[in-house]
Amino acid sequence: MYVEGAGDRLCLETLLEPLIRAKEQAGVRISFVPMTRGDRKTTLLTYAPVSAANMVRNDPAAIAVILPDLYPPNKAFDHATCHEMQAGVFRAFRRAVRAGWDDRLAERFRVFCMIHDLEVLLLAAEEQLMQRCRLTAPVWTKPVEQQNQENPPKRIIERLVPHYEPVVDGPSILALADYRVIASRCPEGFGRLVEFLESI
Repeated sequence: MYVEGAGDRLCLETLLEPLIRAKEQAGVRISFVPMTRGDRKTTLLTYAPVSAANMVRNDPAAIAVILPDLYPPNKAFDHATCHEMQAGVFRAFRRAVRAGWDDRLAERFRVFCMIHDLEVLLLAAEEQLMQRCRLTAPVWTKPVEQQNQENPPKRIIERLVPHYEPVVDGPSILALADYRVIASRCPEGFGRLVEFLESI
């Protein structure tokens, strides 16, 4: 699974640890590949489809997944919705495959979307976040995927958690959360990813 950065990888590994372990016991390995150069969302939307095309073309057992944040919009190509972003990534994947296109390749390629960014998972970990921030009630919009695009989850978390670091604070908040609860609170983005992973 290609993700935007190290924070995404660590948060997802922490939150999905029970599912990853169960899948390993069934012979399925889930690993995360963070982008490390330049604007990470742009790199994810442009480099990852090419890498994914090479992977599924050369390894008949591989499934490639790309998981970008919706926010900020219009990086790499015009998109304001998950559907537009997914369509743009799929076009890049198809261009990368070019000659030798086979519909079976597309069956092993998926694009999901964080609405609006990784920190939506922290807002969905409501009990853990409220305890960490000593809150008695949520101070964000619910359902969590309906935050204002101009005030995405990351900006809310930055105000709540002083000196917020995704690679440190994200996993510490998500460590005691149940990924199934988080998926139910983020049905359009993370929930669809979890449904797919459980089905493999």
